[in-house]
Amino acid sequence: MIRKYLLLQFFWVLAVLASLVYNINAAYQETLKNASVAAEATVNRDISFRSWAAKKGGVYVFANQGTDSNPYLVHPLKDLTTQEGIALTLLNPAYLIRDLQEHSVTELGIKTRLISRNPINPKNQADPWEEKILASFTNQKEPITELVEVNNQAYFKSIHPFYVKAECLSCHAHQGYKVGEVRGGIAASVLLEPYLANYNSHKYKLLLTHSGVALLGFIGLFASYSREKKNSLTQEKHLQELQLAATVFEQSYDAIIITDQNGIIVDLNNAFERISGYTKAELVGKNPSWLQSNQQDTETYQEIKKALAYTGHWQGELWSTKSNGEPYAVILSVNTIYNEKFPKEITNYLAVAADITHIKDNEKQLQYLAHYDTLTNLPNERLITQQLRQAIIQADAQNTQLAVVYFDLDSFKKVNDKYGHETGDQLLIELTKRIKRLLKPEDLFGRLSGDEFILVFTQLENIQQSTALLNELLATIAKRSLANDEIVKVTASLGVTYYPQDPSDTEQLIRHADQAMYAAKQQGKNCFEVFDPQLDLNLRNLSTKAKEVQKALDNNEFELYYQPKINSQTNQVIGAEALIRWNHPVKGLLAPGLFLPDISNHTIMQQVSYWVMQNAAKQLNEWQQAGINCPISINMDSNLLHDPDFITNLKQVFIDYPHLNPNNLEIEVLENIAVDDLEKTSQVLLQIRKQGVLISIDDFGTGYSSLSYLKHLPVNTLKIDQSFVRNLIDDADDLAIVKGVISMADTFKLAVIAEGVETQQHGLRLQELGCKWVQGYGISRPLPKDQFLLWLEQWNNNAQWLN
Repeated sequence: MIRKYLLLQFFWVLAVLASLVYNINAAYQETLKNASVAAEATVNRDISFRSWAAKKGGVYVFANQGTDSNPYLVHPLKDLTTQEGIALTLLNPAYLIRDLQEHSVTELGIKTRLISRNPINPKNQADPWEEKILASFTNQKEPITELVEVNNQAYFKSIHPFYVKAECLSCHAHQGYKVGEVRGGIAASVLLEPYLANYNSHKYKLLLTHSGVALLGFIGLFASYSREKKNSLTQEKHLQELQLAATVFEQSYDAIIITDQNGIIVDLNNAFERISGYTKAELVGKNPSWLQSNQQDTETYQEIKKALAYTGHWQGELWSTKSNGEPYAVILSVNTIYNEKFPKEITNYLAVAADITHIKDNEKQLQYLAHYDTLTNLPNERLITQQLRQAIIQADAQNTQLAVVYFDLDSFKKVNDKYGHETGDQLLIELTKRIKRLLKPEDLFGRLSGDEFILVFTQLENIQQSTALLNELLATIAKRSLANDEIVKVTASLGVTYYPQDPSDTEQLIRHADQAMYAAKQQGKNCFEVFDPQLDLNLRNLSTKAKEVQKALDNNEFELYYQPKINSQTNQVIGAEALIRWNHPVKGLLAPGLFLPDISNHTIMQQVSYWVMQNAAKQLNEWQQAGINCPISINMDSNLLHDPDFITNLKQVFIDYPHLNPNNLEIEVLENIAVDDLEKTSQVLLQIRKQGVLISIDDFGTGYSSLSYLKHLPVNTLKIDQSFVRNLIDDADDLAIVKGVISMADTFKLAVIAEGVETQQHGLRLQELGCKWVQGYGISRPLPKDQFLLWLEQWNNNAQWLN
């Protein structure tokens, strides 16, 4: 494009220059023409005057100083005197014209004169150029003009032939002229300076006007160039936009459909073919309603039409159908395209659809995961809670009753530990199938977690109807099952609460059934218990107690007291048992029996047990650094024994106190806890022993006290329960039990210690029986740390306890 405009500029310059040259030349020719006209007019004047004067025979004028007599005139009446005595002289036409010509030079700047090749008056003699011109008049009758330069000034010269007329012969007949002959000419000489001045002024104006015209032309060309360039850029940009739009249209990952104003498909892109399975040829010319899915309600299509009519736009989720009939979901955006010239006129509709089928599938899967248990495909806690809420509403409407059953499997953990989790999972699946066969379609069944389930018997006329169902449920669960090629048998503990007898909300009903289930476990398992409001009150009290204990832990209200253990034979202090005390801000000092039983079934008990272990280890470390050799024993709660983090926390104690001798720390485990899960307990106690910590069985004799489990437990000491020690002097049965324990300890090479020794008599009798290690009020009550150290110092300075 720029080459075109450079070429146009070149031609424009040529045109302006050509016009300038032409106009300058025309002005110059006009200047010469004006000079020629002026010369011709002067010559014609002279000729006319000469002709007039010749016809009149000349002119008489006063003869005076200003008027000389013509010396060349030959005429009989040349000089006359009037009657009045006035002298007149005859001036012939040639003389008059010469005088007039001299006057014209002065007045008009145009010089004319008569010239002749044979003049009477020498002044009329032609110069060489004039002579040459006059000679040419014999053949050429037209005037001859020429530019000449005289004394560095330009002149326009013109010579007109002068013909002899009849009236001329009155003065020139003697010269032999004949009428019609060329006897000379009239030469006109025009000074061109004033004409050239006008010409130069006009030329300057021409230069200015042509320069302006050239400039305007350049401006016009530049404006045209700019406009065309802008239009070109606009067109190029528009073309690029069209190309980009075409590229986007074809390469877009989202499906794009274009319809006409009637909704007939006129074009679609590759993405739509890929997503829908249809080809362009199959769909062009058809209405998009052909792609509607029966999964989409008709109201949505009405909503789309309404939105397009009012706002020209609609966006939302829509179901459509693939060529194979498979439904798929899209996020659809439909826009109305209007005519640019007529904004209200619809030309097309543009629809862009993003395939979200995979998102919908994921949502469906997430919905399933959010509401169902993936192992058993039962409703999870969230869904079963919602279903129970609806069941309550329905029961109110139908005036029926519900039985909400919360159950878990007894000893299911043993199945996992013995056979592995895969077998445990297969067992849960099998039991789920079996239980489902017992239920009506209206009944609810869901899995909460692990081996805990919720079951709701609906549409009960009375609570007695549920008794047979509950027994049948227990029997169904208790049947042997084949799980992962293993024959497995488990039982279940069921807790039941009834609605509307228990008029609680959904969550409270489940909580009450859960409480009843724990009551069933306490009753020996493989049974069901109905919710007891008193039990609920006890649990609320437990929660209140737990909060008080937590606050006490936070406020550092607990303290360890120490009760010494001695060798009654050597009087040596062999250690001390650390016993917790609560410095209650209101009730004062509380013994463990006043608050620990209240929280024994609460998780706060674990925190209290860990507090005892950590503070006992801290005290033991301080005594060891001070050179005081006094091992400490602590009591371990059952919750702590089964805590998976217990061994890790025990190891952390020796990390915190790296110089602590682990043999100076002893853990006392209640006998009934030790034998409840012998295999598991044995593994935990073995890990404790690997840390170098000693183990004693506390309250020995109150439980199984058999040789069988002592063989499997890695213990160091048996601690005879104080209930047997207290009455061994007077009660033969207690004495026999004490003897049996001492004998059993001797058999397994275990140390034995008796607690509850309140008198020296008890100490002597035990010593006779072979039990030298004793502990009890007869030696010392539990003492706070500072008092214990004072007692220890005094004890070491006293005589033997038993004389």
